[in-house]
Amino acid sequence: MSIERIKSLANEMANDLTNNKMSRYADSLLAEISLLDHPDQQVEALRSMESACHVKAYGDLFLETLTGYEWPDKVSKLRSLCQAQISSRRQ
Repeated sequence: MSIERIKSLANEMANDLTNNKMSRYADSLLAEISLLDHPDQQVEALRSMESACHVKAYGDLFLETLTGYEWPDKVSKLRSLCQAQISSRRQ
């Protein structure tokens, strides 16, 4: 599991947000993605992204707005990837 995989999924999600006129959320996610390029800020960025994927943040907020079932799957996947990456750093 790599930071690149997380960045790829997060960029895809940021595009989804932008395409659905949710630029504020997309910009926030893009800011966290950019921090992943700085090793000293990666864990903080991962924690922030993982937190944003909580059901009450990206999850429930967009279930009715973003069409299809892909969005909840993306949110869940990004959260899991971030959690796994954070856990691997602790070991």
